Amino acid sequence: MLQNGPHDSVTGCSVDAVYDDVGGRFNRCEQIAESVIYDSLRYIADRVGKLGEQSVVVLNPENGLRTDFCTVRLPVEEGKWPRKLVADDGTETPLQSIERGGHSPLDRRERIVYGFVADNVPGFGYKVMRLERDDKVWTKVEPFVQDEDQPRSIENEHFAVTATRDGTLSIVDKRDGRAYSGLNLFVDGGERGDEYTHCPPQRDEIVDRASIDTRWGAQARVIEEGPARFKLEVQQTYSLPASLTDDREDRSTSVVDCEIITRVSLYPGIPRIDIETDVDNRAKDRRLRVHFATGIRAGRSQAEQHFGVVSRPIGVPEHDDTWFETPVATYPQKSFVDISDGQRGFMLTNRGLPEYEAIEEADGTITIALTLLRCIEWLSRDDLSTRRGHAGPGMHTPGAQMLGRWKFQYSLIPHEGGWETAFAEAHRFLRPLRAVRTSRGDGTLPESGSLVEIEPPEVILSALKLAEDGDGVVARVYNIASEPVGARVRLLRPFERVERVDLNEENPDPIESEDSAVRFQLKPNEIATLKFR
Repeated sequence: MLQNGPHDSVTGCSVDAVYDDVGGRFNRCEQIAESVIYDSLRYIADRVGKLGEQSVVVLNPENGLRTDFCTVRLPVEEGKWPRKLVADDGTETPLQSIERGGHSPLDRRERIVYGFVADNVPGFGYKVMRLERDDKVWTKVEPFVQDEDQPRSIENEHFAVTATRDGTLSIVDKRDGRAYSGLNLFVDGGERGDEYTHCPPQRDEIVDRASIDTRWGAQARVIEEGPARFKLEVQQTYSLPASLTDDREDRSTSVVDCEIITRVSLYPGIPRIDIETDVDNRAKDRRLRVHFATGIRAGRSQAEQHFGVVSRPIGVPEHDDTWFETPVATYPQKSFVDISDGQRGFMLTNRGLPEYEAIEEADGTITIALTLLRCIEWLSRDDLSTRRGHAGPGMHTPGAQMLGRWKFQYSLIPHEGGWETAFAEAHRFLRPLRAVRTSRGDGTLPESGSLVEIEPPEVILSALKLAEDGDGVVARVYNIASEPVGARVRLLRPFERVERVDLNEENPDPIESEDSAVRFQLKPNEIATLKFR
């Protein structure tokens, strides 16, 4: 991971060979991390429940009690099929079969991926539920195709989502009756820039509609109908210019077809609309973004940064022709960007898609544009209209055209008030619940438990680790809010004393504790490191 950290490597400003290595390192990091995570989850799972009892242990990597969607792979045993999970209070959770076809490498038992909504899983903790089976055979749910003239839609307690004929989504928020339309609109434009700077061609052609060759338009169908997840699939094909013209001033007249498949998921009781989009990119020299018309008038966007949220004005700053580089209205984000008028808001959260733009429409409302692909072929060029001269060496980078299939994940969170009321749901989307099966519980741990409690929600856990000197546990937190907060951190394991230390875990300053908890003030975006000895 550290070898991927140099500036040009991590920011996408190098040659193809470097990114072959960067991608390989990230793949190895992910494989190692997943192995460590699985071993850790298995260690906990084998210490809860009863020996010989089939159980599923759900673990929550976020703060606070959490109800959310989760998946687990379970075997079929002696003709008995997994059917439901039962908590220690008798609450039953139905299992929804999602994927079939895997087998255990040892005993060749069939393993099926099941989905379920886990209820009230403790923050930074776990909850065990007993697995019950029956002899009802697993059957694959066939996609539900509605009549030609009926809308394609899914819904839960919070939202109703409909796929329209042009491939976009319409949403009704059942909590307040507000409606949103034209969401998830894919907008494709030309790109003659380089790895540093976006630059549209002089005569650009914007493509914002799919090629429609059927009565319905975009192909849409309901592919999952609960009880744990409702999923709507929208399939469309964009006919796009294949590349720029030879003089790089226009998009070519030759076209290629690029398929876009979007899958929208709702879950019972969860106020979030999760979206996964597959793009088959066959076109060069393009920028693909997905637009969300919020219907909200606002003068600023709010986007998560490291250790806080930054407020930015809408639009391009004032400038003149003396500027070395033309300013832009695209900005970085961490896990979310939010548009709010103080009464209601619209949050767009993402996994690994750091660029957004807040666009003011003619009626004054704001549309959020999320960048999916920017396809270019040069590390640096000196013929851009948006920048004077080179920004780096003028080397050829054909791999930066990003041809091939790509998967993108993002989520919509309409909400009341400002971003403060919704960011916790964004973090939950970013870090899903995890679950493992066990039948070897030895009862060492209780049926549910947590390692640390943190209040209020604006106090975010950044790290929880063993101290570098081996003497105790270190918890690092920060205040994501723009106002001071009174923080409370409680470590749910024995300790003798607690100190506030610096980032090097040095210069200790003793702090009083009561009932295994410490209280202290945090300024906006302030970081605090606590060492429990």
